[in-house]
Amino acid sequence: VHLATDDGKITMGTWESTPYAEELSCPDFFEYATILKGKVALTNPDGTTDVFEAGDSYILPVGWQGRFEIVETLRKLYVITAT
Repeated sequence: VHLATDDGKITMGTWESTPYAEELSCPDFFEYATILKGKVALTNPDGTTDVFEAGDSYILPVGWQGRFEIVETLRKLYVITAT
């Protein structure tokens, strides 16, 4: 499921993925997510890691950079706002 405003500045939906990891950069968008199932680890530039599981929510602010690692198959509800 994926919905977007007419101007494309706000998108929302659900997303699911099996485990993987990547370096992620949010130079021009903000993301809010609620974990529906699974587990994700977000490693910040300072080396600290935050782990989120079903029922948890997180925010990636504009400019966030770090490691995005799906530890267990993840399903999330997300809202992304472009700047």
